[in-house]
Amino acid sequence: MLHVIPNRYQQNLVVDNQFHDTTLVSSYAWAINWILAGNRFTRAGGIRVFTHRGDPAWYLQLLGNEIDVGNGYRGPVNAQPPGDSCLTVCSRQGRCQVIRRNVLHNNARIELGWNPRDTLIEHNVICDADVGIDAGNAPGTVLWGNRFERVKEPLRNVSATAFMQPADRLLGELSAEGSLPGGSEAIGKFEFGNEHFLNPYCWRNWPCVRLS
Repeated sequence: MLHVIPNRYQQNLVVDNQFHDTTLVSSYAWAINWILAGNRFTRAGGIRVFTHRGDPAWYLQLLGNEIDVGNGYRGPVNAQPPGDSCLTVCSRQGRCQVIRRNVLHNNARIELGWNPRDTLIEHNVICDADVGIDAGNAPGTVLWGNRFERVKEPLRNVSATAFMQPADRLLGELSAEGSLPGGSEAIGKFEFGNEHFLNPYCWRNWPCVRLS
């Protein structure tokens, strides 16, 4: 396991690294205003934003990371048999994290634990997994524009206070394995008016969404 323990807990960058055959890249104790971007993981546990009770995890951004093989010889917390790899925020004092444009393959997921608040999870792609996003019933979570392919349970533990566009919620339900005879590929394009969009987000006309 790689614990990132710099001599400063603020304004740190973990950018454009390749990790393989390891358990986890993790913050530990305080973490404020970090960017973890462009990292690639193979047979590794992923990234875990972790703080102890009362320690802050504020304004962290997980941007454009990729987990291409989500199973390793141990799980993200060094467990055997290994669990799924993940990008996770596990902090009671977590505030305002951004998890954006990450690509997760082969038994990898996004997770929130211990009720971090006001997390933005947007435009991530998750493929070939049992669970896509486990929002941990965390308050104030924003889920926007995430895409799922061959995921049994795209969304889990989404709080009643989470913010989602109706099209996002519909896409998550239809992407679940077994919900359509042809799987997620059968969803096709979303059609708004006279135009076709590959992305299913239309802020004004969402009641008119129909599948083609």
